[in-house]
Amino acid sequence: MKHMLGGEYPAFEATYSEAAVKGIHLNPKRLSEEALLLCFGCSVSPIFNIKSGFYFGGTVKNELKLGMHPLHHGGAVYSQDPSAMLPVSGIDISPNWRVLDLCAAPGGKSSQIASQLSPQGFLLANEPNPSRNKILISNMERMGYPNVVVTKLTPQEIASYYPGYFHMVLVDAPCSGEGMFRKYPESIHEWSPENVLLCQQRQKEILSHAVNTLLPGGILVYSTCTYSVEENEDIVRWLLQEYSLEPYDIPEQIRSVTAPAFGEEISCCRRSYPHLFQGEGQFMAYFRKTGTLPDATDSQPVKPSLALRKISSKNMSLIQETFTDHFDLSEISFYEHQDKIIALPKDYHVQLPPHGITLCGVTAGMMEKNRFTPHHHFFHAYGNLCRNTLFLMPEDSRIIQYLSGQEITDDSVSKGYGVICCEGCPLGGFKASNGRLKNHYPKALRNL
Repeated sequence: MKHMLGGEYPAFEATYSEAAVKGIHLNPKRLSEEALLLCFGCSVSPIFNIKSGFYFGGTVKNELKLGMHPLHHGGAVYSQDPSAMLPVSGIDISPNWRVLDLCAAPGGKSSQIASQLSPQGFLLANEPNPSRNKILISNMERMGYPNVVVTKLTPQEIASYYPGYFHMVLVDAPCSGEGMFRKYPESIHEWSPENVLLCQQRQKEILSHAVNTLLPGGILVYSTCTYSVEENEDIVRWLLQEYSLEPYDIPEQIRSVTAPAFGEEISCCRRSYPHLFQGEGQFMAYFRKTGTLPDATDSQPVKPSLALRKISSKNMSLIQETFTDHFDLSEISFYEHQDKIIALPKDYHVQLPPHGITLCGVTAGMMEKNRFTPHHHFFHAYGNLCRNTLFLMPEDSRIIQYLSGQEITDDSVSKGYGVICCEGCPLGGFKASNGRLKNHYPKALRNL
């Protein structure tokens, strides 16, 4: 690092005696910036060059930790290192794009992408590691996006199912993690020169398949959280030499807080250092595949594969009977996937792989003995379509009771299923009878 940074090294080294900076990004589909600032007060401050990005002070007005706050439960915010927000922030994502996040767990960058897509856009978030895939599913469910499909496929499988399909591909590659030593000191002991070269080999393999999934004119974003030249600039030179890719212009809001490539100038990549930008280490590079990118609105819809079956009329009747007239279901299409009923935006067209799907759109529920049992994911994602809603303010004690799994009371709601909302943000469901609201918030998610 002394060799790389020269006279800047003392400033860089000094950051390692400081605490790691915390950040959050806002899901604007769930909450406005004004509401966030009102609820979190001086605990948050905008990051000027990152859309919907905020520095976070650690606790909020009522001294709750972020993970226990109603707006976190409601998917309005995602905890993410500020530097990790930079790679996605460098692209102006069109609302109807088809996007692939090839190494998606835990889901921060996937959430950034999904927050910019319309209901007709499509994000495929892939994570082959089973335990990390479960974390990715949990975060995507919490954020309430209706159009995200999560898979656990290899990059080779993804490339074979989706040749020339995506408008944008993000590869936030597994790396040696040098840029995270301050935040995660334990990762220092996992570092070795041999591991750097092993990571480089793995990155090349992943990227070779990622390029094949791009449409002509499509955008490839490559990022790591390491300072290693072998995993950064060497990878960029290899990509430009081996594939039909050209450098993609980096916007000024990214250039202004980052450093250029190490060594010879490479215009399409930047380095983020903690002495230049409040966050951990990050590397990012942007490419465009040669050719002309088709308009997302003009692309031909692809019919769902056999993995997704249109719901039977019998099961649809059971769903309507369960929700009575409390939900407006006119903008939702229901399907049967494996043993679940799933919900996707109406007239939504998506190409699904034949296997490896772990989350498809929104899990609406399950059919059990000729009875439909709603899933929390449906209340959470489509709660704004509910007519039987209890709106509570963050300081209402019943919010804490609900998130702790307790039964609450309210005479204003109708009998049957309904949704709890905080600041207009759906938290989850209930089933009301005589003013008593039976709690349907999952045990695994409750504040204890």
